[in-house]
Amino acid sequence: MKRTTAALLLAAVLVGVVDSHVDWETVDGKGLINVSGVRFDPLGWGRDKAQITRRDCAWYTSPSAQSDVGQSVLRAISRHSPPDSSRPRWHSALQDGQWLIAEVSFERLNPAVALLQRHGEQWRLHPKAIWSGSTEPWYPSTRIRDHLMQQAPEAPKGLIACFTPEQDFRSLR
Repeated sequence: MKRTTAALLLAAVLVGVVDSHVDWETVDGKGLINVSGVRFDPLGWGRDKAQITRRDCAWYTSPSAQSDVGQSVLRAISRHSPPDSSRPRWHSALQDGQWLIAEVSFERLNPAVALLQRHGEQWRLHPKAIWSGSTEPWYPSTRIRDHLMQQAPEAPKGLIACFTPEQDFRSLR
């Protein structure tokens, strides 16, 4: 078989395999790639990687769960939907003065990311800027950041841009 014939045959087989296993879907007005039933968010992944290269996170602090700020935040979260939220486990936090994003998990609830604002000495959850549950099929970091920005447009954009969840929010119980 000639090289050009072999190359054309190989190209035809590759196109056939890709066509039978890979599809482009539109969900909620956004594109996803479906590979044999598994969805991927290439635009979300690309936005996340671009965000990581452009952001400057040196301004933000990461309080620990044992700090005064951490303890106050955990108390505020534990009061949000008792009794299931009564013992949150701290995963990460990022703070910018009066604003803080906390990532926590619970024994019986899905993990959550919450935006909090300090009022005097107390931290309070922003009533709409809480993410809990799966981001499936969307890329987690991008989906959670978009949600926080849409629900709390008054929050510092840089703080939200610098937040990256530690837990896998794609597939939860």
